[in-house]
Amino acid sequence: VGGWDQTRGYTWWQEPGYRTMSQFFRFGEALVYPFYSSVHGLWDGLYSTFWLDGYDGCAEIAGIPYWNVGFLMSTVWLSLLPTAALILGAVAALVRPVKSAREGQLFAFLCLAAYLLAVVMMMLEVPSYSTLKGSYLLGILCCLAILGAQGFDLLTRNTIGRGVVYGGMACWAFAVYAGYFIIWT
Repeated sequence: VGGWDQTRGYTWWQEPGYRTMSQFFRFGEALVYPFYSSVHGLWDGLYSTFWLDGYDGCAEIAGIPYWNVGFLMSTVWLSLLPTAALILGAVAALVRPVKSAREGQLFAFLCLAAYLLAVVMMMLEVPSYSTLKGSYLLGILCCLAILGAQGFDLLTRNTIGRGVVYGGMACWAFAVYAGYFIIWT
């Protein structure tokens, strides 16, 4: 039973409190304003909460130092590379369904599709921006790894692609580490 269930005896409303069709099809606001970008739509919310703390947990609370926001903000753009690998891996699973079924990629894609359908259903039922959390994907992390590995395999088949991917992923890994673990006050 979720907190939104009316049988619990209380009702609430949280902005935006409604959904429009454009919220399911647009993306890009998370690249400019990553914190609380889930109010702008499905893909912005999933992107900003999967690759960084899209609900602004980096705010200083009770004297606890906040994260290194400069590095954390750079991960917004650097995360486009692993996102592209995931999308490419998902598309590859659909292009050759027989081969991908043998290798587990089709199963990984179907798990991701089921997750996305569940999130869309939650978005339609619950008037809250917090229904979009990338951390909900942790249950299918192995499936994401399979799709991402397939996507990276396709991206690194030539020398130039390999150099771009390796360099981009090294920058991404450093920015993530510095953003969350190197605290500058």
